[in-house]
Amino acid sequence: MTSNEMVPSLMFMTLIAVLLLAVGALAWFWRKRANRNPVAREEAAEQAHRDPNIPNA
Repeated sequence: MTSNEMVPSLMFMTLIAVLLLAVGALAWFWRKRANRNPVAREEAAEQAHRDPNIPNA
């Protein structure tokens, strides 16, 4: 394989690797988000709404 053939193939393999990594990260994030407890999240939101001392409420 000459250098003229090698550069595009390495770029293509790098692109595929980055896309696979991005899909894996997105799947991990979605799985983590889906496993959150909705009752605890709702209680925390209510507490944050009542307590003005909690930042980012």
